[in-house]
Amino acid sequence: MTIYPDFTLLIQMANFLILLFLLNMFLYKPIRNILAKRNGEFEKLTRLIEEMRKQMEERQRRIEEALAQAKKL
Repeated sequence: MTIYPDFTLLIQMANFLILLFLLNMFLYKPIRNILAKRNGEFEKLTRLIEEMRKQMEERQRRIEEALAQAKKL
């Protein structure tokens, strides 16, 4: 018994390509968009945290300087 490709193989290939197209349109692209948005928010928050850390270090330095000056008096 030998198996030869026939017309149903072409139909199956077309179905597979249609499935790939639909999955890409309705599943993969929206998920990629959500992940990209989430990544952008993460980077934004990371920059904000770094900026706040620098402000905290500057304030801590000022407090230490004020304490050092107060101890001198």
